[in-house]
Amino acid sequence: IWDSVHTARKAYLEVEAPCSPVQMEYAAHKKENALLEAIAAQVRACRALCKDTGFTALDATRAERGFLCKAIQTAIAAGACRITLFDSAGLLLPEEFAAFVEEARRESEAPEQIAWAVQISDAMHMACASAVAALSRGADVLVCSALGGQSPRVDELADFLRLRGAGMHLQSGLRTTELRRILGQLQWLTGKRRGD
Repeated sequence: IWDSVHTARKAYLEVEAPCSPVQMEYAAHKKENALLEAIAAQVRACRALCKDTGFTALDATRAERGFLCKAIQTAIAAGACRITLFDSAGLLLPEEFAAFVEEARRESEAPEQIAWAVQISDAMHMACASAVAALSRGADVLVCSALGGQSPRVDELADFLRLRGAGMHLQSGLRTTELRRILGQLQWLTGKRRGD
């Protein structure tokens, strides 16, 4: 992976690990201590290559809170500068997800310089509203997609921020006309419709 991104102007590496009990067992085949050791080793390896290294807690909203905090603290101690909380199921309502992000930040006692990102499955068609709610409660970064899928679409987020952002003291520097042109080109190249 590093060979493919090391020449980028803003190279970034990310370590992902499942944090809910079910996903730890069935996706990672690891118990808590073994997973924490793996997180530390992978984040250290990435940080040795790239200063900008992050950690994503998959299925974070279904994780046991104590373990989630340990995973976050382990990643930060190993050198992660960004933490992403991923609501893989996408079942929380916007206010519930925003409260979850705020509590996870507080309970993990992370240093102030750590950036907090959110990624939300759009399974219930609430990802855009949940993402903006999380921004209002402490998230710094939103993970989105160009043509849809598991994350909210970037054009939907841009529209949401354009229409409602000022009232929430949020704004985007996205140039929506150019964004729509680029998304149209991507759609044509991939043969996919947005939202597929």
